[in-house]
Amino acid sequence: MASVNVTSAYVGNVEDTIFTLTVVGNQAVEKGSVYVEPGVQKALYLPRFNTGVDQLQASKATPLTGDASDSYTYNERSITPLDAMFYDEFNPRNFEDVWREFQPVGPLVDRVDNPRIQSAIISGAVQSVGTQLGKLIWQGDIGGGTPALEFFDGFLKILPAGGATAPTPAGVITAANVISILEATEAAIPDTIYEDPNVYFHMSTADLRLYKEAARALDFKGPNISEAGDEMFAGRGIRSYSGMAKDY
Repeated sequence: MASVNVTSAYVGNVEDTIFTLTVVGNQAVEKGSVYVEPGVQKALYLPRFNTGVDQLQASKATPLTGDASDSYTYNERSITPLDAMFYDEFNPRNFEDVWREFQPVGPLVDRVDNPRIQSAIISGAVQSVGTQLGKLIWQGDIGGGTPALEFFDGFLKILPAGGATAPTPAGVITAANVISILEATEAAIPDTIYEDPNVYFHMSTADLRLYKEAARALDFKGPNISEAGDEMFAGRGIRSYSGMAKDY
């Protein structure tokens, strides 16, 4: 939406529709990669309870305290709600000279915006905020130096910090190496979740396009290689996101 510069004392109205549509329409939410927990006002703590391996031992008639496996671990990860807002203001009279049908209606002392104007403004705001949220989910970096991405840490910063990732060959992803990188990622999947049907490949839309380019160049392409919405590799689904940075 074009910027409208107006000097006014009008303080504006709260428009919940903007944020509702933005969250529900987010790519990561729609594809099932992010779960929305409503009503969280403070930090949300996620308890994690882990047990050790090889817990079975030889039977004893009277086991002692020292025979206990003692291999349980409890810890937590916290999620803090985003403290941000969307705020804009404009003078409804700015639109009077654009189209006649968009002129405000009602008595002069109680004019209201034409609903089509409100719809257009909300639609533009939804697209803008949704794009920023999509980037934040993946590229967010508190203290990273980019104000638009400093509201919270995204997946690309959180996951490596957890110490549970197995990096594949780093560097620029191209059509020449994208398949080998996917193969390395497939090989890094732990045996315990290898057969889980809910394990997906996640990549940027830019890298997905490179994968499709590489797949089209193969001598044996497999079925449905050119069909949209059926992205697969090694029998696993691929989820792509326009807000994810390239080369991850």
